[in-house]
Amino acid sequence: MNKCLLGMMVLGFCVASSAQPLPPQQLYPWLETRQVLSPSGRIDLSKVMELTWRDSGGPEGKISVVDDGDGGKMLRWVVNIDHHNEGAYPVGWPSFEAYTSQDGSGMDFSGGTAISFKVRPVKDLGYNQMLRLILRGKEGSGMINKILPKLKPGEWQSVVVPYGRADWQRSVQRIHFYFDEVAYKDRDEVIFEIKDFELGKIIEELIPLEKGNAALSLWVGERADASSEAVFVTEGTKTLPAIIHLENQLEQPLKADAELRFRFRNVFNGKDTFQSLKLGKDVKPGERYRGSYSLDVANLKGSYYHVLCDVIQDGKSVLGIYKGSDDLYVARPNESDTHQILSLRAGMAFWVKDLINGVFMHSTELTLPHTYDPFDATPEHYGQFLNRFAKLTGGVGEGYEAGMPGLAIAAEAYRKGGDLERQRYVESLLDSSTEAMLRMQYPSGGVVTHRNELADMGIGKGGRSDSGGYYNSDQMGEWMRGLNYAALYYRTDPTRKEWVKKINQACLNAGKYIVKHCVQDGVIRHLLINEYQDGSVKTRIYHQEGRQCDVYQPRVLAGLSYTAFTLMKCGEKVPEDWWPLFDNTVKWMAAKMKPNGWFDWQCEDKVEGGCHTFLGNIYAGEGLFGVFMANRDANRPEQAEEAKKASHKAYRYVTDDCYIRGNRYRYPLEFWVGPYVYWLFTEWESEIGIDSEFRDWLEVLDKKWSVERKWLDFKRHPKWNCGRANYNSMLTISILGYLGIKDMEEIGKPWRIGE
Repeated sequence: MNKCLLGMMVLGFCVASSAQPLPPQQLYPWLETRQVLSPSGRIDLSKVMELTWRDSGGPEGKISVVDDGDGGKMLRWVVNIDHHNEGAYPVGWPSFEAYTSQDGSGMDFSGGTAISFKVRPVKDLGYNQMLRLILRGKEGSGMINKILPKLKPGEWQSVVVPYGRADWQRSVQRIHFYFDEVAYKDRDEVIFEIKDFELGKIIEELIPLEKGNAALSLWVGERADASSEAVFVTEGTKTLPAIIHLENQLEQPLKADAELRFRFRNVFNGKDTFQSLKLGKDVKPGERYRGSYSLDVANLKGSYYHVLCDVIQDGKSVLGIYKGSDDLYVARPNESDTHQILSLRAGMAFWVKDLINGVFMHSTELTLPHTYDPFDATPEHYGQFLNRFAKLTGGVGEGYEAGMPGLAIAAEAYRKGGDLERQRYVESLLDSSTEAMLRMQYPSGGVVTHRNELADMGIGKGGRSDSGGYYNSDQMGEWMRGLNYAALYYRTDPTRKEWVKKINQACLNAGKYIVKHCVQDGVIRHLLINEYQDGSVKTRIYHQEGRQCDVYQPRVLAGLSYTAFTLMKCGEKVPEDWWPLFDNTVKWMAAKMKPNGWFDWQCEDKVEGGCHTFLGNIYAGEGLFGVFMANRDANRPEQAEEAKKASHKAYRYVTDDCYIRGNRYRYPLEFWVGPYVYWLFTEWESEIGIDSEFRDWLEVLDKKWSVERKWLDFKRHPKWNCGRANYNSMLTISILGYLGIKDMEEIGKPWRIGE
């Protein structure tokens, strides 16, 4: 990494005392909170041990009530993981449960706001053992479904599960424990023991910084420590305000002449610059200190920067892992607002990447904690950072299908704009994501839905990586389409020919697997696939909430159709047996649509909150549009026209006549469906021509984000208003698609898929 020294200059300091506008957990990110039951008003719930507990959710589990060795009773649940059994769901959801009464009166939980119990995973399996709890009231009245916190093997841990206040808690009907079997290795024996049930009211405790440590949080820019809104300055700005919060739990004082060492890292090129100030005040053991400083940023070139603050005393860092952290964007002279926002969000995409394995995480906090070095990939230190920043550290097909087009379109915007440094930076993210995705594929061609290598290492959040043999054709289709955008982006780069061939071969293998196992009556379907050790395969149609859903069937089609389009763009052949499948599937989908175009009508606007009304049709339009492009490039004009008409009908249902529970669905601003629609409708315009309704959606989405909302949702503003704008993830990296398209339009070089 290239490094240069800005200088060891003391620019001056002042000590400020003011009310703390943010809660302690944000000002002091090293503080952990712990939910516990209040000592007063607890309600003993030992009577649940007298209920009739039974196994449910498959044959693997065995529940029993046994002595706990302390004069009481406990639940002991033994599960022998079997990914290849003969049940309807070989990789399913082992569970056990008890109904709280025989007459339906239920059990009254209204005296508290949470249930507490002790739980112990008996065996150390070498990875996180997940467990979930469901409490359910009378049918349709209410429920909770909560994942338990990370559990340490061999230790009793008190767990508090909040359920709030609602009428359904007066008659809790069922207590249900379960886990998703994909989170466990085949043939492992899992044992949970649970006891000491109580109800009560929640209080939160702060866990203090351990003795022997010092910790610092850093806040830069005019917004000071009042928020974590993105900081923008213009290149040539002379100074940057900075505030630190410092806590000293060392045995010795931190002296006024201790060095504050600031590292400015250019995220786009990895180069570091440094400067130093004096702490300026003695901070005694046990004290906290808030100090204000002024940093020299006159020599910072336009880019996205991470700023790290360390305290050096007697030649050594005293902060360990608790170094201060913040970020800022330095705008180039005359840089457009669109290019600034594109570059800020492209820079923020770096934090979603697993630095050890390259996986792009399913979800993280929107902003970095103001403590910890996010570039420190030492497993122990990185795990501490992830504990504060990450929500779910695994990568999933659904995230990749959204984020990969976003990255590819952003890279294309930088390429067309001649910004080589940022182009190469985004390409590095695209490559890392591609490599992680390719590791999801097994020799048969099947692709698992989820890889969480950080959880496999023991430092991640969420379940461990899926094992081979259990596949979902919907997620495979999404995986393929995400990779298609990478291949299309690189296909014009002569230095990347072998890389493109590798990507295309992986997608071709996945497509052949789908064609072999996921076709019914000549139609490409959404099926769940179980591949057994003897090579045999069983499939079943997808159901959700008791209904046979077709909402995700078009994503399978999109994987195949965009792969066919990509293969031809790259000069490669499409298997001949795909073409009749495309023809049959187009006819089947067109026949299934209602006169107004509604595709997944059997789910009504009920399943998954009603979102199947618009999602099913957006996916249908996309999959059918992919068939149109493939047929057109294969010189099959009649079939291309048929697919185009069906795609148009599906899309126009979304724009013209889509309702969710009585409310018209219009202009999705949320940071997934919004950019997704934006590039799909842009693809339509570039390949077919302008449709008035699609053009209206493009113009309104752009106006609302950039003009009416003044980019606030993109700047981490406290008054964000768009769905999913409050966290970062591979899913929301899709927003780069909109920003990249807008940026290319502004420089007069519009985007076209596969150009």
